[in-house]
Amino acid sequence: WEGFNLPLVEAQALGIPVVAYNVGAHAEVVDHGRTGYLVKNAKEAAEKIMYLINNPEKRNEMSKNAVEFIKKFSWERNTKELEKYL
Repeated sequence: WEGFNLPLVEAQALGIPVVAYNVGAHAEVVDHGRTGYLVKNAKEAAEKIMYLINNPEKRNEMSKNAVEFIKKFSWERNTKELEKYL
């Protein structure tokens, strides 16, 4: 388990809609229904993956949304936020 899940952020920065379990920080880095899907189990994950494979329009829409959404995450911003607590 990764606390922040940088791979989800990296994938979305490349315009890849993601499917991830709704645990940990995933809800912070995935805008459910806009940039990807947060799921409860493997069956739901498979369904969402197949949905994206079979719906290129939705996949392209989510891709554009993901690239925009993920811009709010940056090392510079994170550093400034952490400095507040030092």
